Amino acid sequence: MGSILAVPTVRYSADHNGIEVVFTDRPDQNTLNICKGLGFKWSPRAKLWYRRFNPYSWASIHEALNLPTPPIPQAALREQVRDYHRARYAGEYRDPAMA
Repeated sequence: MGSILAVPTVRYSADHNGIEVVFTDRPDQNTLNICKGLGFKWSPRAKLWYRRFNPYSWASIHEALNLPTPPIPQAALREQVRDYHRARYAGEYRDPAMA
């Protein structure tokens, strides 16, 4: 059974360009459902919840866990720009306005 007192820590992982959520104890089922609903997956090896970074998920997980939302990490913004340019120059980027 989960603990209501499980304290979450949300952090950006520059190594994986992802968001990691770590709890001090096993959270209650409602909190687990929130993480799953926002697209986070459990890593038994690292003992944390994770997902690829995007600004919406960064804000959503903070809001859902009742944490203040810090600014988006600069490393995350740089990675998003690199991803955009890789896709654009590889011919994989499709501008939604042109659809």
